[in-house]
Amino acid sequence: MLQLNQIGKKWKALSSVGAVVIATTTAFFRPPPVGENSAFIAVGGFLATVSAGLIYVAMIRWSAPTHALRWVIAAALGATAAVASFYIYESQWDERVALYQGQPQIIGDTLTPEGAAWVKQRGAANPSQLLFDAAGEAEQIWTADSIARVKSRMRLTYLSGFPLVAVGILATLQAVHCALARKKPRKRGASRVATART
Repeated sequence: MLQLNQIGKKWKALSSVGAVVIATTTAFFRPPPVGENSAFIAVGGFLATVSAGLIYVAMIRWSAPTHALRWVIAAALGATAAVASFYIYESQWDERVALYQGQPQIIGDTLTPEGAAWVKQRGAANPSQLLFDAAGEAEQIWTADSIARVKSRMRLTYLSGFPLVAVGILATLQAVHCALARKKPRKRGASRVATART
């Protein structure tokens, strides 16, 4: 049975791996402008640590040289998914984040009747200009439901980056480990005994 002091040590070890994942993820994923940045990073760190623990279980189970190709595939899939998540997130940011007095603010994807009339009156207008016209009140231009929907999408896309980066990093390390590991030579004595028995 795992003792409490052992739990603390193992979680600390996993947290150190999670810290590497956090540093890597936050280097190119900027937190969404919703709530406190530290809260998002904390949740992302938790996901990274849990993901590292689950991946480590697989690393213990599949660590032979013959498993190298599997880990290469896992690393490639993790890295590809992380990059895809990044581009999706950046697209969401470019399309659904406007600036008001220099501060980013999430907008919706559906106009209110008043917002649609204002856009028609003004002609083509960028989101930041519309937000400025509404004195920073996004709900006057975009529906509250659409704003909430965009916020949820951006939160989910941002947080998904942490476990994906964890998969990419740890699977790469395990692929290298398996590739460098040497196959254990078969003991001659054991083979002779088996031959004698037959």
